[in-house]
Parts: sequence; C-alpha cells; structure tokens
Amino acid sequence: MIDVRNIKNKVLFKVFSGEDHTICSSWSNDIYVPLWSVTIWDKKFKNVDRFKQKKINPYKYILSADMIKLERQNGSVFLLSTGNYKGYTTEELAGDYLAEGEVVTIPWGGYAFVKYHKGKFVTSDNRIATSSDTQKLSNRYLYYFMLSKAQYLDSYVYRGTGLKHPEMLKVLDLLIPLPDIATQNNIVEKLDNIFAILDKIDCEQKSLLTLKDKLNQRILELGIKGFLVKQKADEGTGESLLKELYNKKAALKDANVLKGRKSKPVLEIEDDEIPYNLPSNWVWTRLGNVCEIFGRIGFRGYTTSDIVEQGHGAITISPSNINDNGQTNFDFCTYISWEKYKESPEIMIFENDLLVVKTGSSFGKCGIVKKLPEKATINPQLAVLKYVYINKDFLNIVLNSFFSQKQFKEFVVGTAIPTFSQEKLANLIIPLPPIEEQRRIVERVDELLLDKAYSNNFLISSAVE
Repeated sequence: MIDVRNIKNKVLFKVFSGEDHTICSSWSNDIYVPLWSVTIWDKKFKNVDRFKQKKINPYKYILSADMIKLERQNGSVFLLSTGNYKGYTTEELAGDYLAEGEVVTIPWGGYAFVKYHKGKFVTSDNRIATSSDTQKLSNRYLYYFMLSKAQYLDSYVYRGTGLKHPEMLKVLDLLIPLPDIATQNNIVEKLDNIFAILDKIDCEQKSLLTLKDKLNQRILELGIKGFLVKQKADEGTGESLLKELYNKKAALKDANVLKGRKSKPVLEIEDDEIPYNLPSNWVWTRLGNVCEIFGRIGFRGYTTSDIVEQGHGAITISPSNINDNGQTNFDFCTYISWEKYKESPEIMIFENDLLVVKTGSSFGKCGIVKKLPEKATINPQLAVLKYVYINKDFLNIVLNSFFSQKQFKEFVVGTAIPTFSQEKLANLIIPLPPIEEQRRIVERVDELLLDKAYSNNFLISSAVE
C-alpha cells in the first residue's frame, strides 16, 4: 500500500526546506520573506499589525448548507468549500456570491485543508490569499508552499476546543522562500507532474479500497448476525449474560464507584425497533446496558490556554486519531496540560478503551485504543466507553458495522456541526451473543479481514506497478 499523502509531504519538505538541490541549489537564507509581505488576504485579522495588511480583497461568504443547495451538474462556477465537498453551480444561481480570481484558501474552522483555484467561484468561510504581485510570487507556488506547511498549521496554528480556528498572525508571519519567478515556475511544473502521477496512484488505490471496504463491511454484518460461527448450546445464552451484566452494573452502583454520576436509564426495546431475527441464543439490548459512557462535557472542556507542547502534558485524542478500520493512530497528536488531564480521571484513556466520535463531520467513527504511546484523554468531540462487560473487540465490530452507523445517522441533530448526545449513544441497539461466542466471532472476523487485506494489498501493488 503506497502512502501517497506521506510521499507528497516528503516531496514538499525537500523542495521548501531547500534540500532538493536540483532546483534549490542557489537558495540562501536571504530569500526568505514573511508571507504578509507578498500576499493579500480576504479580511483584516485580529492582533495583526496594520502595516502587515495594507490592502484586503473582501469576499461574500455562503453557509455550507446553502452552498450544497446551489450545486448543478452543468455549472461552471466552482463551489469552494472548507472541506472535502466539491461541486459546481451556475453564475445565475451564484448571484451576489460570485467571485473570480486565482486564490489559495484555508478553512476558518476545522483543520488546514489547503486549496487552490483559478477562475470563477463561490466560497464558504475560507481565509483567502492571493499574490500581491504575480511577477514576484506565483499563486500556484504559494499553494504548494502552504500545502508544505499543512501539518505545522494543524499542530501549532489551528487552536481551540471543539472546532479549531487558525491564529492568522502566525500564518501571516510564516517565512516563504522567494526565488525568482522563473525558478518558482520550474518548481511548480515539477510538482504538478509529480502530484499528477501520485494522484493517479491514489485514485487506483481508492477504487480497490472501496471494494475492500464493501467486503469487510459485509464480513462485519455476517458476524453480528450470527452467520460466521456455529452456535453452541454449552456456551449459554445472551439472555443469561445480560442478567449477569445487570448484576455487575448494580454492584458497581452499590460500591459507589460511579459516585456523583447521573445518567438516565436506557429505554426498553420495542418490537418495531427489532431490525432482524437473531440466533435463538442471542438477545437484543442497548449499549448502555453493557458499559458506562463518559465524555468531556460542561466545565471539563478546555481552551487554547490549556494546549501545551509534547512532553508538558497528555495527549488529547481527537477524531483524526481514529482510523477508518476501527483502530487508533497517534502519528499526530495535540496535548493538554497535566492539570487539565488530572481534572477528569473518568476520561483518562487506557489500552483497549473504546472511543466513539459524537460531534463533527466524522460522527460515528469508532475505534479501540491500541499501542497508546503516552498518557491520554479525549477532546470534547469524543465519548469513551468504560466498564465494558462484554468482549471489547466484539463491541468494536458492532460499533463499526453498517447497522450501528445507520443508527448514528438517525441520532444526529444540527446541520452546521452534526452531533448526538451520550444519552442517544446509550440507547444504541446492539446484538448480544454469549461471551464465548463473541470471542470466536472476533477471531473469525480477524481471519477474514486479514485475508482480504492481504489480497487487496497484492492487487494494489500490481495496479501501482
């Protein structure tokens, strides 16, 4: 499997750090200039000296929900969103929102999704830059420079709890290498060619991964319906297991382990809520019956002043730390102070904890914590499942299945920032087989998913070659 994004980042680093001597041999420290001195932005920014923004190019911004409504297949006006969405509309529908130019953008909220566009467009809430003199700075070159800084922007410039926003002073003070325009154009041409090849590879891989995801999702569905392993009478029943879980939850309450915790009892499952027939020794239940759900809510939230550098606090896990395959990764992390970490012991994260994204565009993404490198907690977008009384890997399979994802979509309220409550999450309907059967299902799913992964990696490698 080729990591296209990583290769692009390495290429950009070599170019803009001056390591690629085939095109940067004449670079020296005196060619670096602050970004504000060669760009014009869309508005005046807070805490930025006026001399750094002598001129602005204002635009009219459209709400994301309204932007999607403008989309037309025959449109020629690009809909410049703040995220992955791409679409076109007509000049007539664009109306007062119609703009034109060669621009480089980053979102005002979220993460550093750098984009380039030349032509007519309608923009949502982006911060928009353009070269103040295209004889000195190519806009396409500016785009690749900003792209090379995306990881830095994500880690050190985008700040805030929940939805992050860029500190524009730090953006404008970035130092950009400014060789002559001919050198810039040469760099752009080479990067365009390299990225075109990498994008083609990425497209081929995504096609194969889509097939893999469909196959894997089918495996998960078969697993949670009882079709992957045989039922065994000597393993007991889901009903008897559920009674044990009720006793364990009652004991937890009697022991005052959850002192001060208030949560509503989960609802009974009505007959019209049951989606399909289960094996005779399984039962339907709700997520809140098999675990306790915790989140960073109320006063336990945090602000930018609580964000610290690595080594001075704990990881605060975000949706980006959860992979689409139900596992976690900690390649890029944000940290909060030890004081804020210790303030909320109930959401301290440990190996094999289960995480669910309840707020933001990736709502419903679920993962089980593996290979946790440091002490960690969660950000306000996540919930963590503690005191899980069944097989955690089995529950992770259930949560990542289409069956659960469909319920998450039904839970969501809000359009600008989709979210669902912990109360809704506790009422998620799940199938419950006997505990030993859960273990056997996990083993069988792992076998099948591993086989599919190997098969598809072979196909992907062949396609790349």
